[in-house]
Parts: sequence; C-alpha cells; structure tokens
Amino acid sequence: MKLYLSQDGSVRAPAPGEHGHLDMGRTILGSGWQGDVEDTYTSMWSAGWVRVVESPDMLEAEQWRDGKPVAFTDLPSVQRD
Repeated sequence: MKLYLSQDGSVRAPAPGEHGHLDMGRTILGSGWQGDVEDTYTSMWSAGWVRVVESPDMLEAEQWRDGKPVAFTDLPSVQRD
C-alpha cells in the first residue's frame, strides 16, 4: 500500500484513479499543478508530507530536505507514530 502522511499525521491513501504517490501528490498539489516527477516530490516534501510504502514484511517512510533524506528520528512524532 502506498500512502502519504501529512504534517499532522493524517493518512492520505490513494483515491479512485490514483495509482501511487505521484498521482496522489499531483492531486494534493491541486488541479493546476504542472510539475514533473521531481518537482512533484520536492513540493510534497517541502509541504511536510512523508511518503510511506507498507507491505506485509516492510514499512518504509521517506522524506527529503535539501537533497538529503530526513532521518526517521527527525520526523515529527505524529508522523513517526
């Protein structure tokens, strides 16, 4: 399952017609969003969103700032929880 976590820890799952993080990001950023893949992820991370991939044997959370991955311990507690 691919999800996003907002800054307040709210979970954003794919809506109908969205097939992953890129589609969700473009929807979240608005109908007029015209950025490419890199612009979309950069804008989502700048807005504080964390990209999450959950599978039966793995849970991965990712956010980047200034071209570097953010350590899990540096995420707000609501996103770590």
